[in-house]
Amino acid sequence: MKLFGKLSIKTSFHSWATQASGNSLDLSDLVVKNPASTFFLQVHDEEQGTPRIQAGDIIIVDRGLTAEHNKLVVVRLNDELVIKRLLVLDEEYYLVSEHQNVPPIRITPELDCEIWG
Repeated sequence: MKLFGKLSIKTSFHSWATQASGNSLDLSDLVVKNPASTFFLQVHDEEQGTPRIQAGDIIIVDRGLTAEHNKLVVVRLNDELVIKRLLVLDEEYYLVSEHQNVPPIRITPELDCEIWG
């Protein structure tokens, strides 16, 4: 699995942790179902995110999943990665921003985009 950045967390449970039975917890085991197609991305600005996903957040992207109607997707759009909601209406596909001031984008064969998961 590809990791784009590192995260350091300090805890006040140090004494409890040292008394644990030696079992370790790997976050990847809990949240990653397809290691070969899964990676982490960090959101760098508010325009890339949504009201729930903000700058600084780390998201998990599985390129092996099939994009579905009304789900959030990561999209390579004109050489930029963005988070959009995928809408399927009357057999047409649209990328919709969670920000109200951004118009929807209709996916056409001419559009330089690729849905990553």
